[in-house]
Amino acid sequence: MHDVIRVIRGTINRAISRMSGRGFASPRSAPRFSKLMAIPALPAAVLAFHVYTVHSGDSLTAIAADKCGNSADWSGIYAANKGVIGGDPNLILPGQRLTITCTMADVQLPVQTPVQAPVQQAPAQVSSDVSTAGDGSFESCVISRESGGDAQVVNPASGAGGLFQFLPSTWADYDGYPTAESAPASVQEQYFAVVYAQQGTSPWAPYDGC
Repeated sequence: MHDVIRVIRGTINRAISRMSGRGFASPRSAPRFSKLMAIPALPAAVLAFHVYTVHSGDSLTAIAADKCGNSADWSGIYAANKGVIGGDPNLILPGQRLTITCTMADVQLPVQTPVQAPVQQAPAQVSSDVSTAGDGSFESCVISRESGGDAQVVNPASGAGGLFQFLPSTWADYDGYPTAESAPASVQEQYFAVVYAQQGTSPWAPYDGC
């Protein structure tokens, strides 16, 4: 039995010697298993996270601040996902899936100039007065002489009213308004055009000097 053991040991030693001569490490010089399995730590400057799905209202700076703890990491995220995002890092769309890569780069996101909404003007107050400045027509002359541009003025003596001082009998409920002064200035001007087309200047010229 002992002889058998010695033969086996000799065979093993010769095999080890041959392996050493061919560049194989001997059992004593072989690295320990724990060293072979050691994994070098990733540099602190590059840390990969999970894939993130963009939600409404997200921006690269906000995602970088949330996932990397530093909004300046937006550039690394953009670089890793430029094929998904496109040429404008300020434009990301809900549903896009981004690979989050933190680079700790101290780079500022390009400033996007906010678009200001147009300032809404207060609605102009509607006045019953009509300006005839700069208008040398017969119509403006009549308005100036008859009412001074006041579309609601009434002559207490005759009952005539409005820009052109139409009598109630002449007005005759035009366009559904009982009197001229109760109608908008635009309606009064329309009726003036009707009367002017039918009678010319005669209803006003002798009295107004227009």
